[in-house]
Amino acid sequence: MPACSSSDSLVDHLFYRCSRAIGRLLARGAAPLLAVASTLVLAIALSGAEAAPPGELSQQDAGARAGYLYSFLGYIEWPSRAFALADSPLVIGVVNAESVAAELLLSTVGRNVNNRPVTIRRVRPGESLQDIHLLYIGPGDTEQVESLLAQVPQRWTVTVTDEQAAGVISFRHTDGRLRFEVSNAAAERGDFKLSSRLMSVAIVQPGSN
Repeated sequence: MPACSSSDSLVDHLFYRCSRAIGRLLARGAAPLLAVASTLVLAIALSGAEAAPPGELSQQDAGARAGYLYSFLGYIEWPSRAFALADSPLVIGVVNAESVAAELLLSTVGRNVNNRPVTIRRVRPGESLQDIHLLYIGPGDTEQVESLLAQVPQRWTVTVTDEQAAGVISFRHTDGRLRFEVSNAAAERGDFKLSSRLMSVAIVQPGSN
């Protein structure tokens, strides 16, 4: 029996994730046809994504980061001017991390945070970072990450980096676990509020950025 290719693995993963997404929609009372159609649209979009680069995160690492990013939304307070309308979505932007974007697209189907839908935006090089509430910048060299951070146009965008203390929040592996740091200095300059509950489980750094 031939070994499975990486594309076979991706298809299997998408099938599994789509099945779970359909189950969530049906549990929330969505019409069966709507549930299947919505999830198939996501699967088609994801299957057409560019191949992951060699340094891309594993599915396990991507899933852990996606879970954190989604959870962060419930512990951040944004100013009213960060939303055009009362029901405008919360936007998570993802740069340089296709696998994390894929996990977020499927895990946020049919979900709301504080009565707002959640939108996932994959940001390509050169695209605008306007109107993003939570921006995750995947693994990259320091110069690239700092360049992206400098392009963020709004003070209410909460930035999240990976293994680099450059953004407001930074993922870190500590004692074999994925945790996150918060830079007080960066947070104090931002036009948003991090809840005390979020801070209580973070590794808080005074920061110098």
